[in-house]
Amino acid sequence: MGDPRPVSRRCTKSAGLVRQLYNRVYCAKFGGRADAWRGSPLDGRRLGRTLEFIEAHVDASLSIAALAAVAAYSPFHFARSFKLTTGWSPHQYVMARRLEHARALLLEGNRSTVESIAYRCGFTNLSHFRGLMRSRLGVLPSEVVS
Repeated sequence: MGDPRPVSRRCTKSAGLVRQLYNRVYCAKFGGRADAWRGSPLDGRRLGRTLEFIEAHVDASLSIAALAAVAAYSPFHFARSFKLTTGWSPHQYVMARRLEHARALLLEGNRSTVESIAYRCGFTNLSHFRGLMRSRLGVLPSEVVS
């Protein structure tokens, strides 16, 4: 009967060829790229530069355009690639990092007010900060301080 592995490799290879043929026919009939929606993940170098930039500027206003410029991608391509790589949209990731930074500052026990810590972490609206803390971490900022 023989070894079944070569048959499965041939099936996998033929499935890949069928997929490529389908993409070509789709592109010829409708134009554009058939697999454009998938995108590609950020490579390690670009992702590392972007994450370092976010950490260094967590307190600043970070736009998709600014993050995309760091990664040398267009804003649209960057947003898709970042989500594909990390599982989070750039905005979700930045908010998570800001919350973690704020939580660390609140736990330090320094004499800063909740409002000043929120602004130091890049939040411009105190009620937005309080709402995110409650929904993501399950506690209010005032409960973390005490």
